[in-house]
Amino acid sequence: MKTRPYRSRGALYYKFAWGIGSAIKQNIHIPGGCTDSPISTARREMVDHWIELGHSPGQIVGAIGKWRRKPTLN
Repeated sequence: MKTRPYRSRGALYYKFAWGIGSAIKQNIHIPGGCTDSPISTARREMVDHWIELGHSPGQIVGAIGKWRRKPTLN
């Protein structure tokens, strides 16, 4: 498991990648903008911290998924 930058439309963004051993099987974009964004950088640091703490890929993907949800007006 690791976070890493990737290029899309000329800008760099972060993604969380996981798999078995050294083989990366899946990855998910970390929302918050390009790597220059303080939000994106803070979220990448959070994901790196969760990896260090031993959280499972499922737990991390669940947390990232909550960042993607937009608030609804009721």
